[in-house]
Amino acid sequence: MTLRWRRLGLVLLRALILFALSAVLVGGFWFHAEFYKLGLPILIITGAVTVTMMVLAFRFAITGEYRSFSRPKGFLEFELDELDRVRHGLKKSTLRKPQEKREIRPGNVVSARLIGNDDTEVLKLRIAGIDRKYLADFDKGDLRALGIGSKGELSEMWGKLGGRLDERVCGELIFFERLGRERRK
Repeated sequence: MTLRWRRLGLVLLRALILFALSAVLVGGFWFHAEFYKLGLPILIITGAVTVTMMVLAFRFAITGEYRSFSRPKGFLEFELDELDRVRHGLKKSTLRKPQEKREIRPGNVVSARLIGNDDTEVLKLRIAGIDRKYLADFDKGDLRALGIGSKGELSEMWGKLGGRLDERVCGELIFFERLGRERRK
């Protein structure tokens, strides 16, 4: 499935969720009279829970963002210039050597941090996908997602990971999207 169809499907899903939430709210006015018979404390508790859930659901349906209360599962380390490109949306993927035991999976939320820095999280990223392919098969779209413009820069990037670029080398292209605001300390 292409990215365009996924986005269209997500937009349609959000529209359906908004419609269902609106129907629940309108139906809630009718059911509201029934809650008066149960007493004020139950009305307040049920109303507060319902309104909170509806606000969170509307927020997700409109923005597509949700609040994850879990800790990030893993991290990606970047050099300072790479992290700056991630911050400004110029870099939407990173290149790593293939892992035998995968720690980062699509859908996971991970921390982005500087190489050599302590465990200070700079950004949160959601892993959108992982694509394993030969480095010789990288096209201009892959290079653009990495935030680079040529195969020479790809060779330099792979060299920093401790490898030599040839046609038989396979790498993992990890696609991510930035979540929320940047943490400042």
